[in-house]
Amino acid sequence: MVKSRGGSSSAIRGRKNKGKAPVRGESSATPQVSTTPTLSKFIDAKASERYTSLLSKSIIVQRPASSSLFDEYNLPIIKSCFEKQNWGHLVHLDLPVYHDMVLQFTANLQKGPTIRTFISRVNHTDIEISSNIINNIFECEISDPSDFSYFFSLDKWPAEDTQFDIDEVRAIFGVHFKQASEAKTTLLSPELNILYTLVTNLLLPTDGHRTEPGKLQLYLFFCVFKGISLDFGYLFCSLWELFLTDTRRNIPFGKFLTKVFDSLNVPFTGNKQYPPYFNKSYIERKGLRFFNDQWLTKAAFDIAKSQSHASTTDFTIPLSPTPQPPPFTSAPSTSAPSSEPSLSHICGLLQSLSTQVSTFQRRTNRKLRRLETRQTIIQEALSLGMSASAQVQFAELQSQHPLESSSDSDEPEDDQTCDDTAATDQEDADDDDEDNEDIDDTFDYIMQRRTGEEHNSEATDDDVPSKRQKTEKRSKKKNDSH
Repeated sequence: MVKSRGGSSSAIRGRKNKGKAPVRGESSATPQVSTTPTLSKFIDAKASERYTSLLSKSIIVQRPASSSLFDEYNLPIIKSCFEKQNWGHLVHLDLPVYHDMVLQFTANLQKGPTIRTFISRVNHTDIEISSNIINNIFECEISDPSDFSYFFSLDKWPAEDTQFDIDEVRAIFGVHFKQASEAKTTLLSPELNILYTLVTNLLLPTDGHRTEPGKLQLYLFFCVFKGISLDFGYLFCSLWELFLTDTRRNIPFGKFLTKVFDSLNVPFTGNKQYPPYFNKSYIERKGLRFFNDQWLTKAAFDIAKSQSHASTTDFTIPLSPTPQPPPFTSAPSTSAPSSEPSLSHICGLLQSLSTQVSTFQRRTNRKLRRLETRQTIIQEALSLGMSASAQVQFAELQSQHPLESSSDSDEPEDDQTCDDTAATDQEDADDDDEDNEDIDDTFDYIMQRRTGEEHNSEATDDDVPSKRQKTEKRSKKKNDSH
């Protein structure tokens, strides 16, 4: 590490000089830095020019998560994912951002003599960082580097890293995609959506509201979710290397640099600003809602809320100041207070009424069919001639119009309906027998009259069966059937 050049022994060291960490809400007691850059603050003239161009750049906000976020809002999966990476303290790290110091560091940043080492100057203090230094500062020690995943070659995504299973990532999102941007974060479950937002906000960082992830976002999300160890120092330095190759990027880190400056004895100057918390309202901006101790999408939340309201309404018994009328199916009771008829009782009454209506309709249709058949037979019988061929025609006609005592309805009847209408069907059958006998007697009478006329013989009214004869005939037939 390069030692300080411009710093004095009595230089103020920010929090260490105060004896405590910066507190949210307190104003900076250090003198303000002039907005006009001076050469002594920068390594060379190009760094001064870069500083001027960086004044319009944005420092992406790294939101700290409150210490009770995971426990208060039931996020055990997310908590365990960060604990496996030993990054729990990074998620809850609450430090201010010194905007001018970050701009100085970025303007003076240059590649060091070895791979992924950088040198810079902040407040007249030269510093050097590497992946090992960053891991020591943030207490992310590596016991075995071979166990960690290294993937930042985006040109050959994702073939270079054997631990990155693209098919498993597709299974997590529930959609087959070829490009990373096709994996919409809206396809994730609510908890995984929150995990993705935390990972990208903490490590890349990004604002977290983009629904189209990039290759690096997908890779980091997958590693954290599956518990694949990541080298935080390697990641930190690699992102700064990406920033040097693409100046269109926003400045990646803010509050992490505050801890780096503090550990490398860089005096703090300029205004400081605390980033907002990663809290419930920030998560709700992503269209998620916390209901019944779980996170739901906005659509699922509306359904669950309406169902909960409906169930509460159904089981609420309204209290009426006036007495309720007694059930309309029974007499008022003198021993017990009156109550409204139950739902099952009402359903039984409706079922009984429906059965009665069906029975009446069935009997009416049967009567109409008998009347139509009787009328047809009589008309055809009267129109027949007196020859033998006429009798054959009439027999054929009678076979074409059978009179049946059973129902002709094609609709199936359930067992309960059949039981309820058994007696009714028996009565209808008896009526049908009587009607058939009347028709047969009428036919015999007509044929006798027609035959007598054909042979010039006269038929008298005595040939017509009497009512007594009909009754005796019916009684005998019933006795035989029984």
